[in-house]
Amino acid sequence: MLGRWLALPFAGLIISQLAGAAGAAAAMPACGNGNPLYGIAATSARNIWAVGECSGAWTRTLIERWNGRAWKRVASPNPGRAADRYDDLNDVAAVSKTRAWAVGQWGSPSYPRALILSWNGSSWRQAQSPSPGGRNGTNELYGVAATSASDAWAVGDSELGKPNSPVETLILHWTGHAWRRVPSPHPGPTSSLDAVTAVSGTDAWAVGFYRDNSGAAHTLTEHWNGKRWRQVPSPDLQGCVTTDLADVSAAGRSSAWAVGFCDVAGSQTVSERWTGSAWQLMPSPDPGTNASALGSVIDVAAQSIWATGYYSDPTGPTHALLLRWTGTAWQQTPVLGVGTTTFSVGPIAAVSRTDMWALGTVGAAGHDLVLRWNGTAWRRVTGPG
Repeated sequence: MLGRWLALPFAGLIISQLAGAAGAAAAMPACGNGNPLYGIAATSARNIWAVGECSGAWTRTLIERWNGRAWKRVASPNPGRAADRYDDLNDVAAVSKTRAWAVGQWGSPSYPRALILSWNGSSWRQAQSPSPGGRNGTNELYGVAATSASDAWAVGDSELGKPNSPVETLILHWTGHAWRRVPSPHPGPTSSLDAVTAVSGTDAWAVGFYRDNSGAAHTLTEHWNGKRWRQVPSPDLQGCVTTDLADVSAAGRSSAWAVGFCDVAGSQTVSERWTGSAWQLMPSPDPGTNASALGSVIDVAAQSIWATGYYSDPTGPTHALLLRWTGTAWQQTPVLGVGTTTFSVGPIAAVSRTDMWALGTVGAAGHDLVLRWNGTAWRRVTGPG
């Protein structure tokens, strides 16, 4: 989900050998301070997953679960070697209490490999995942989405590790038996997908960016029609050298939103809407005089649409940016119970239109922040740890 969002200048939010037989999680060592959570998914008020990374001598996967009363850490596999482990999770998708997937990368920072974990109702296990970049290349997964226990998508990028090798989009499909790579457009020498959303077996979107031969980065939107992925034109914000779509959410064939940021005099928010026939730029607030960016969006039944991110001033703290679509414009919404301390908000998930959850960080050390929407206001609630 967060993808290139991880590289943005958040205060505190510093937001991978092929696998053999699928492995189960080992015992859980304690995490260090500042353990960012990058993805969240909900199927009910008693079944919410959050994933990220556990700090320490090396990076490890981190999975937390909300059971309706409290957050509890759940054991998760770490296939990388302890000496140079770079195992982390960027996103999670769930369709029931007994079926969920989390994606990221494992291995070393120089040669990461695609990582997919599967929840079977009692434990997380590593799934066999294609890593087309091979041992000397890179394979990373940033987003995952699912419509059923037999239909899920994971997206990211892959590179062979040879001189002048292109960075290509990477799309993997779960059909109930195995994860397989599906051909996808990569229009530039560097093409990457940050997020994916799926409405049905014949309607899914993936977004990210691609660079042209000059080095400029442009928005990238790709659509699945049940047979193949194809690139769909999407606009860039005028005057930007780099434009990236960090997240996408769809509620139907004629209702989808994508958000991100553009690099120009710091950064500005980017918001695009699918009308059923074309992607259109929609004006979005830029309250920060130094930088503003959006990293997550959710479209709940085409009736409740939210986007999250951050904004900052040159000398002031970083603030959370929560936007709600009124039907005609984006409206900034306050957060209760946080105060003026440095914080930012990232991934968002919905149980219903009146019960939503968002993850972020608070304070200079980047401690976990959990917000909950009750239909009237966003409030800080007790988070993991």
